Parts: sequence; structure tokens; C-alpha cells
Amino acid sequence: MGRCLILDVLMGGQELRLINIYGPRSKWDRKCLLMRIKPFLFTSRQVIFGGDFNNVTRACDRGGSKGGLDTDSVALSRIVEDARLVDAHLRHKPDHVDFTFHQGNHRSRIDRFYLKGETVFSALEAVEVEFSDHCLIIFSLNVAETPCMGRGMWKLNSSLLEEATVRQSFEEFLQSQVPLVGLCSSKSEWWEIFKKRTAGFFRELSNLRSWDRYCLYQELRKKLERLVSTGGSREDISRVKSLLKRCQYDSKTKKRNTLLDFIHPKSVFKRSLLSSESIENNLTPFVWTERELSFISNLPAE
Repeated sequence: MGRCLILDVLMGGQELRLINIYGPRSKWDRKCLLMRIKPFLFTSRQVIFGGDFNNVTRACDRGGSKGGLDTDSVALSRIVEDARLVDAHLRHKPDHVDFTFHQGNHRSRIDRFYLKGETVFSALEAVEVEFSDHCLIIFSLNVAETPCMGRGMWKLNSSLLEEATVRQSFEEFLQSQVPLVGLCSSKSEWWEIFKKRTAGFFRELSNLRSWDRYCLYQELRKKLERLVSTGGSREDISRVKSLLKRCQYDSKTKKRNTLLDFIHPKSVFKRSLLSSESIENNLTPFVWTERELSFISNLPAE
């Protein structure tokens, strides 16, 4: 079954109407759903109409398949034209096809966004993701203002304290700071200095671990994109997606981890707070098998 979600929101002083669609598999049902959505496209609000339409409006968007367009595709083209909406992808790349759906040897551009013709927005980017055979579609809209963001107040990632090597390293760090008490005018002065150094200690550890995980994740993403773009086997694509999921989820608890909760077992910190041996043995929430590591290293290179 298909479905549709419509939200009217106010963002940065701009009124938006967000319409998300999942097109049914049946051509007739798709056409009926589109006709029900049509009245909501006529509004003074900025319209962002997108999702998985399960159809194409150009033959070339079907990955080389020949033949005419289905009746629901023709209906969609007429509906968006009547509402003065444009295919966001075609605004910037009218002669180029970025396929958004890959399944085996089949590919198509069934995931799209439609916006009003006068809207200013960036070129769309189709990004492969490990949790779906559809791409993530990214673009920027000319929102008048964006929420202010900043570092805010620093908080310790308490999960670090659950690891034996981190506790041992912190105890050694603490012992190195105790002698400084005699060099300070008071214990309160030493305490303020110690708090800042402790925060720096854990920030450094967190940054190093985050960078290690980020590098591995990006390496696997590049391999996934190469496999998809070069027509790699479905088995290899599935295995890379599985490895990507392991970078994001703890295999034991199935709970989502932050970027600080992972270190690749073969990595070594260039600026090490802990020994590389203890890192490999104790800081990983799971262990990559030799078969998986071999699979990663044997994937096509750049």
C-alpha cells in the first residue's frame, strides 16, 4: 500500500508545506493517491513534494529500459505542471541521470523532489546508504534563517569509563597530576587546573576514536559507491552494507552507538594516549573477523 504524510511547518520565518509520498506498486493506486494529493499542492506556502514515487516521468530514468510511460507517470507530470512545480534534479542536471534505486541489475530514479519554479535550491546529491537499496537525496533550500548551533557545555561521554584500558590510563593520568598540588597556591587552584586537564584528556581520546571510526566508515562508503556505480555483484553490495551497519550498531546490544564508541581493530593512534595493543584488545565493541577484513581489503580500489 502507498501512503502520504503532509506537514505545514514554520522554519526560519518561512512557511513550508512538506509532502512525503510512498507510491503504491499498483499503477491505478498510484494515480488515485496522486489525485488525492493534488489539492494540497496549491498553496501560498513553499512546497516540498518528494519521496519514493515508484514511477518515472522520463524513459531514461528507468536505467535503459525502453517503452512509453505509464498512465500514472503522465498524470504526475500534469499534476506538477498544473501546480507550477519543477523536478528539482532536472533544474541543475537536465541531461544527467542520478539513479536513486538499485536492486541487482535494475536501477531507476524513482526518488524525487518537486518544488515551486521560483524556489532557490542547490543541486541534489544522491548518496548511497547501507540500510536501504534507495539512495539518500540531499539538497539545500533557501531558508531565511537557520537555528543557531554551537558546542555548548561539554559533558563527559560516561561510556568511556566502562572500559578497563580507559580507566587504567586515567588513573595513570591522575597520578601524574597529584604532585602538582605542591606547586599551586591552594588545593582549589590545583582543582581548577585538574578539571581543565581532565576535560582535555577525554576530549583528546574521544576525538581520536571518532576520527578512526569516521575514516573506516568513509572507506566502506566509497567502496559501496564504487560497487554500485560499476555494477558490482548484489552479494558484494549486501556485504559492504552489512559492514557499514556494524560501524553504527553494537552487534551485541543492537543499540545505536555514537561515533566515540568504535575503534577499528587494526588502527593505531598516531598521537596515542593508550598503547595500540590495548586499543586493539579492549576498546572495540565488536571484533572484525579475518574473513571480513580480507573482504574489505580485496574490494576494487579507487
